[in-house]
Amino acid sequence: FGDDVKELQTKLNKLGSNLVLDGYFGFSTNFEVQKFQKKNNLVADGLVGPITLNKINYLLNEIDGPKETITGIDIYHGDQVGDWTKLKEAGVKFVFLKATEGIKFIDPLFKSRWQVAKLSGLIRGAYHFFRPAKNAIVQAQLFCDTVGELNAEDLPLVLDWETTDDTSFKSDKENAMKFLIKVEELSGKRPIIYTSP
Repeated sequence: FGDDVKELQTKLNKLGSNLVLDGYFGFSTNFEVQKFQKKNNLVADGLVGPITLNKINYLLNEIDGPKETITGIDIYHGDQVGDWTKLKEAGVKFVFLKATEGIKFIDPLFKSRWQVAKLSGLIRGAYHFFRPAKNAIVQAQLFCDTVGELNAEDLPLVLDWETTDDTSFKSDKENAMKFLIKVEELSGKRPIIYTSP
């Protein structure tokens, strides 16, 4: 019952259902959820968990388009950056810089680019290329030590999770959580997760 169900019904109607907006998750709403799940190759269990909700929101975003976008870029030591002022003039508002990877690697250009980004008037953030098979706490410590203290205008630190290192899902998840908790503790800001589905 309630507003959450009514919001779900409204979203499903935008995607082609014809539900009464009564805020009641009854037979009709359950049926429409299962129909939506089948149509989108999801498990048709009638439950609106994160996977189903994300798919609904994704499809609505395609229909309505994004409400507002802010342009930002991701830079690591392999990227050539000429004039930082021109980035800002081109509409770039923020930059995420690679700081570290695994338990030892520090991007050799991070410190200088961290300063240049700020002097150029860009909002800055830093990311760590996460290696799930390596010690998560050591990675978090290296990352936070490399970045140093964040200013109020700096973006939260980012876990860049692009590889599994052939470890189990359970191990990956546990190590990522250890990393995130330690980074939040050390930086004072809840980190961002950047990954693929």
